[in-house]
Amino acid sequence: MANHTIHVGTAAVNLSPDLFHEYALQYVDCERCFQTDARYSPVPYFLLCRSIEIELKARHLESKSTREVKNRHVSLGASKPATHGRFKTSRGVNVQ
Repeated sequence: MANHTIHVGTAAVNLSPDLFHEYALQYVDCERCFQTDARYSPVPYFLLCRSIEIELKARHLESKSTREVKNRHVSLGASKPATHGRFKTSRGVNVQ
């Protein structure tokens, strides 16, 4: 029996908008089931925000490719205001 080596290249997987819609609904379901004894928890808000973010991506994917959506997301996150990293606290201390 001869030894054979198979080299597999990379593949691009395009998750359909329907899958993102499903993920968004799962986050909403998690928020509805979330229970805690804590007086306050940021978890339900995180779950809802994540659901909204994924739903928006799903809607973008209905008319754009994955690459277009990803590039748009990166370009939005890359812009920083001129004052980024320079803040003054209430005590007048510069924070960078």
